[in-house]
Amino acid sequence: MKKVLVTIPHGNVKDTFMPEHVCKYLERFFDVDYNETSAQYTTEELKNLLPGYDAVITGWGTRTISGDTAGDLINKGLNTFF
Repeated sequence: MKKVLVTIPHGNVKDTFMPEHVCKYLERFFDVDYNETSAQYTTEELKNLLPGYDAVITGWGTRTISGDTAGDLINKGLNTFF
């Protein structure tokens, strides 16, 4: 099963854009991990996390995911949704 990372921090923004029914729908098709903290991931955290995922769902305030952050994952087909 494809792995998806949701970088939107736990809180009102996530609850607004990723309500429970949306999360349950995603979880039917993907192995989804959520940012369970109340803070945005740092660039270094993203750099360490992204190699384990096939796609990432971002939101406002997410650090820029560039070649420096994702390394060669973008060339290998990392999908980003925001």
